[in-house]
Amino acid sequence: MAGIVDRLERIIRQHVLRAMPAEGRASLESLSLDGLLIEYRAWRSRFIAPQQRNVHRSAELQTSPKAVEHSQSLHALSEKISSGEDLTPHLSKRIHRPLQNVAAPDLEHRTDRDALLADWGVHHLHLSANRRSDDVLLAMFSDGDAYLIGIYRHPKHANWAAEEIVAVIVRNWPRAGLVHESRFATGLPQHYSDEDRRALRNAGTNIAFEFDGKVYIPGGFGQTVAGTPMAATIAVNKLMSELQAWRDDDPHERLRRMKGAPSNAYWVPAVHLPRPGFEEYCGFQAGSKFCPVGRIC
Repeated sequence: MAGIVDRLERIIRQHVLRAMPAEGRASLESLSLDGLLIEYRAWRSRFIAPQQRNVHRSAELQTSPKAVEHSQSLHALSEKISSGEDLTPHLSKRIHRPLQNVAAPDLEHRTDRDALLADWGVHHLHLSANRRSDDVLLAMFSDGDAYLIGIYRHPKHANWAAEEIVAVIVRNWPRAGLVHESRFATGLPQHYSDEDRRALRNAGTNIAFEFDGKVYIPGGFGQTVAGTPMAATIAVNKLMSELQAWRDDDPHERLRRMKGAPSNAYWVPAVHLPRPGFEEYCGFQAGSKFCPVGRIC
């Protein structure tokens, strides 16, 4: 008979596969649990949790001719962000295509990857939910804030690995947690052109930036060679370690020691969803009592 942790892992797998779009599911089913969870986190990171946020516009956006050109759309989108509306209609339609084009020549040609998001945590939003144009808003999001970087042309017309994008982030919000400033490096030995950066990003390589004598790396530590966020791999590794720790220990004894649970509680593996798709935990349930093992996403 399978142990309670093995059963929990099966429930996690079932939950993730049900949550992801059916398209490409056959490829997902063949993955190991950690590989599946990384793909799940990478996919979920492409969405933006609907919640009220303080909206911050960069100085560059404030004076941009593009902001004037799209003033009405930009204002309407800013209001949606501020009020916590669902922004999914403004996101790329590619978000509904997880794990595809694995044989593509580089990450830029994979519809299941967003290299700018995986690398620096920058989303791109279409200014209108109904009419798509070649101009999009680049922005970053935290739980309580939204940082509007600027309006840029779609990547078929512009280079989203350009130094200018990161420079706006660093110079407007250096202490917002969007980037990490190196406490050790005082400069970079090599400087790349924007085209070099694009090629390196498409190969899954992370690059630091130097501005005003300081070196910066992404707040989420960049991307992996597979084009997924490094933060997703770190989080999944933590969860897998927590699952193994429960397996190595006596899980039933740990549950018996659970504070506030009846001594005769019957625990079953479960997934707890405070905010489905944005905050999900796996663990064990006994009646209304939930004992978390770790976070799924």
